[in-house]
Amino acid sequence: MDEAWEDPSTARGDWLPSLAAIQSSPESLRKESQEAGACATHLTDAALKPAFLSRTVLRKAELADNPQIIERDVLLSVIDGNHRRWGGCLMLPVTILFFAFYSAAISLHEDVTYTHLIEVPFRIALASEPDEDEDATVEDNGLYGVHDIPEVWDFIHTKFIPLMFQQTDYLNQPLPVEQWGTVQQYNQIQGSIIMEMTRGTKEKCKKKHAEHLWCYADTYYDGPDPYSQLPDDELEALVADGTLSCKDEGFVRGQNCGIASYPKSRRLAYIREDHLEEMPMAGGFPKSGEKEHTENAYVFYLHRDTPVETITKRVEYLQRRAWLDEQTFQLRLRAMTLNAELKTPKLHVVECTFYFSRGGSVFTQLRMKAAVLNTFTGTPSKVVDFMFVTMLTVSTVVVAKDLFLAVHAKPSAVDALSHPERYTLKQRLLKHFTAVHTITWLTCAVGWANVMFLVILSFAYRSEVNARLEDYQQNPTHEGSMLLWRVADDMLRLHGYSILIAAYTHWLFMCRAFVSLKWQPRLGVVTSTLTASFVDLFHFLIVFVPTFVAFALAGMIMFGRQVEGFSTPQASLFNCFKIAMESEYRWQELSEKDWFSSFAWVVSFMIGIVLLMMNMILAIIMDVYQEVRQLAGDSMTMFVHVKYIGMRILYFKKFVGDFELFARIQEMPRTITRLEFDTAFPEMSEYQREFLLSAVKNKAQAINRQGVSQTISAQIVAAIVIGLKQVQSDLKDMRAKGWLGKGMAVGSDTERIFVKDILTSVAVQTHWISMASKQLAQVQRKLDYEQKGRALLEGRMAKRSTRKNTGQLKTSIRISSAAGVQHD
Repeated sequence: MDEAWEDPSTARGDWLPSLAAIQSSPESLRKESQEAGACATHLTDAALKPAFLSRTVLRKAELADNPQIIERDVLLSVIDGNHRRWGGCLMLPVTILFFAFYSAAISLHEDVTYTHLIEVPFRIALASEPDEDEDATVEDNGLYGVHDIPEVWDFIHTKFIPLMFQQTDYLNQPLPVEQWGTVQQYNQIQGSIIMEMTRGTKEKCKKKHAEHLWCYADTYYDGPDPYSQLPDDELEALVADGTLSCKDEGFVRGQNCGIASYPKSRRLAYIREDHLEEMPMAGGFPKSGEKEHTENAYVFYLHRDTPVETITKRVEYLQRRAWLDEQTFQLRLRAMTLNAELKTPKLHVVECTFYFSRGGSVFTQLRMKAAVLNTFTGTPSKVVDFMFVTMLTVSTVVVAKDLFLAVHAKPSAVDALSHPERYTLKQRLLKHFTAVHTITWLTCAVGWANVMFLVILSFAYRSEVNARLEDYQQNPTHEGSMLLWRVADDMLRLHGYSILIAAYTHWLFMCRAFVSLKWQPRLGVVTSTLTASFVDLFHFLIVFVPTFVAFALAGMIMFGRQVEGFSTPQASLFNCFKIAMESEYRWQELSEKDWFSSFAWVVSFMIGIVLLMMNMILAIIMDVYQEVRQLAGDSMTMFVHVKYIGMRILYFKKFVGDFELFARIQEMPRTITRLEFDTAFPEMSEYQREFLLSAVKNKAQAINRQGVSQTISAQIVAAIVIGLKQVQSDLKDMRAKGWLGKGMAVGSDTERIFVKDILTSVAVQTHWISMASKQLAQVQRKLDYEQKGRALLEGRMAKRSTRKNTGQLKTSIRISSAAGVQHD
């Protein structure tokens, strides 16, 4: 019988079970569904496939609504899903803990909160951002108020020197010399403060219409050093009173009074990535490497043990000799502080960078870098690191074992001979490296890279920095300061790379956790939604991205001259993205030049991008989510799933294994009754039985939740139409043949009347026989009732006689006992 359901070419008929069959008994419905392939209706070949599909859909719908019938294929699918989900669900908590331990380890090592607390006072003191309607000044806003060379010197005198060289307390009383260089109460200057300047070449312009002007090329200055016309006796006096170390201090490339300048090891900070490309010698480094920069930089040092008056005179000396002029590329002020008041000492570097744009202005940036001097902040850090390394090791061993088994698995002799191409090394590796395994391998590799960076930072850099710091504190010389700067910059450079790796590692670990969510049915709705909507979103982006880029470039052309946020293509793209996300913009800035063009751009952008396209993204995702959620039905929640895992572990002896279930159910009929299932697995626990049946019901009812697609509906209608036409044709044929029922067809009217008389007589006789049978049945029931009454009466009489005889016997026994006692 089942073969008729498997192959539509063998089913020459259609079976459309009625909805009333749901109310019938399970046995009858099962029998009807299994024998449906043999029910023949005279359908044409054109209606065969639609009819088969129709009866399949209706059959599944009716079986899903009957709690006493189980479809074998659905039950096998549920068992297979539970088996695949079991390992994934056990690994889900492990993956989450893996991510949690890594995040905790990085948080304890970096100590970001305390780093922020250190940096905030410096940012307020050196670069306080002005309000929207407020003009920035050096006095109030520090770096935000610097726009030209005089304001650079003003910033150094009024902001930088008072902050870095505090030699009096808050009562204006002089501090001891050993407390000089204390910044923001708890930070102590370490080493020298470095003022570093690079210059460009000055030459006659070769461009058309500018031959009479001077141009400043983006190449290092290689001419004579820029000495000014200060009198020699004044320079000698500055050297004599200790203000200068030599007459040409700060004006010789690559050295300072005959001592080689400190070799650089890091690039300069950026103002903005989109504006940096327009700065002369952006970053201070040519493509040839760092050595050329070192040889062409002009360096000037300020020592913390120097009185602030002398520091001021040294800076004024540079200002009077025009250390900064139109040939200057950039200036960088660098200071290194140590904060030992925290749980772990922190080395902190403050950098103020000034970019001298050939557009005629000065751009500034404040950048700070910090690193802890101890590897571990305490016992919690060591415990968390140990747990993370342990889980990383276990994860690496497990995935390596899976790879080994995948590569060295031996196929059967038949498979090896019939399909040898499936078992090559390339095919084995491709089969192993699925999305899950690939992400697992990446997380293990990146995790070990983090461990490697931690070990290198601890043993190769932090130990060296601590040693050089201790040497400098015991003997604060210029050479010791330069050596401290070099090893500190090396450590901070590697520390910066480790921070980037840690940030990207969080994203990768998040992807691993995200992939693991699919094993939980309710959480898997989210991953399934994103997977199912990916194709639609990709095609939508093909339309959205060019439109968005067109608006951004149009905004750059219209507003870029007066609005910084639209001054470059990159800035315009990010500014448009910000407007799309926040639906906020500065109308006064945009409409300052051309009100009508600004109005047209803003209205079209808000309607086309913000209102339409951004909401279309949500509509695509929500539409797919609704379908996926409806198809999932009443799937397991997290709480039910945790309970299932706990019950399976607690009562593992009573749980029937998945392989045994699969093997035994495959031998059962296509449709299984609840009684047959209970009989086949008497040893199964009640919890496992109810869990499986509930999952089967939820999966079987997917067709009722999801509905029937238009294609299937059309095929059902086609099957019904063809069937009705065939019935109509058969009725016409039967009418023409004089069909009377009971398989008889009579052609002439005389014979039809004769047959009708016979059939009428038969019907009458059948009716009387039926009435007689009913009367005989009633008489028989009466006789049965009389016999039962007589038997009941005789039984009662017998009981009464027995009780009477028993009473007489007890009386005689009591009399005999009394007579015996009296005789005695």
